[in-house]
Amino acid sequence: MVQYKITYFDSRGGAELCRLVLKAAKVDFVDERLTGEEWAKRKEGMPLQALPVLTIDGSQVICQSAAIARYLAKENGLMGANNLEALRIDEVMEMFSEMVQRELIKIYMVKDNEEERNKLVKTFVEGPMKKYLTFLEMRLKENKDGKGFLVGDKLSLGDLAIYDGLSLLTALLVNVDPFEGRSLLKEHQSRVGSVPEIAEWVSTRPKTKF
Repeated sequence: MVQYKITYFDSRGGAELCRLVLKAAKVDFVDERLTGEEWAKRKEGMPLQALPVLTIDGSQVICQSAAIARYLAKENGLMGANNLEALRIDEVMEMFSEMVQRELIKIYMVKDNEEERNKLVKTFVEGPMKKYLTFLEMRLKENKDGKGFLVGDKLSLGDLAIYDGLSLLTALLVNVDPFEGRSLLKEHQSRVGSVPEIAEWVSTRPKTKF
């Protein structure tokens, strides 16, 4: 049996989607969480000097969180039943990557400056957030009228990406409810969160803000 270790900091951040994939697939893994001091000592030896990394069988060390998540999904039947379903999953993955890089990182970087943060949040909520959430609702509705999962008849990486991405959005925006007036997204979030393996992980994982 393949042995996996995910190394990251003590937060959800860029590693959580990979953790969710393994939990959904019922695959055991080592959840290694580094302190700042530990990271300073090990940084030089990491690919691209960045986290997260996936260690496979104690030897292969792979970086880039989205690449890791896709690999783990493919290995465990969570990347769709065909290339078109995989494309739809990739589309959602890229959407969240765009949202984080273009919008959320700016908000996170000024989290200690309340005035500037509030300005950026207002701009995001009134513009880009509507565009992204409307897109997600459209894609969900295209499969079984939004009453199931993103693609096919079962949970996939796409559903986990939506669940993780909207959880991050909720935590970052604090006083903004991204699900307000969006029952389809709210129901999907509840559906994914009710998957036994996901529910158990969320209830027992280390409690962190992000």
